[in-house]
Amino acid sequence: MEKSDVVAALGQNNLLGPARIKAALAANDRLKFMLTALQATASTATADHARPDLQKEYTAARMDAPWLLQMVTTGTAVDKGLQSTDLSRLGALLATDLAAMARPLEGSADAADTKLLSRADH
Repeated sequence: MEKSDVVAALGQNNLLGPARIKAALAANDRLKFMLTALQATASTATADHARPDLQKEYTAARMDAPWLLQMVTTGTAVDKGLQSTDLSRLGALLATDLAAMARPLEGSADAADTKLLSRADH
């Protein structure tokens, strides 16, 4: 059991704020990279663009999904969309990091926070 789980089990959720914010910021960096990789995939699939080197951005975002770097070369244009065997994995990873970004708002009684949390559930 991790420290954050113990703190939550003790009902001291207010102590989790800083750790949740740090995790949310890291998730935001990963989300930005994933969207960059998706844009690069679409760009190389739909036009005659050279494959961009995203290694620097990948490292800066502290990603642990090397398949994202390969996705850029494997995507293909289909009708008005994009096809890649990695899109479902990308969707799952995006959802995980969106949830991590919303965690600092959990337990808030503020109406604006509740509205933002409901958006993260979609």
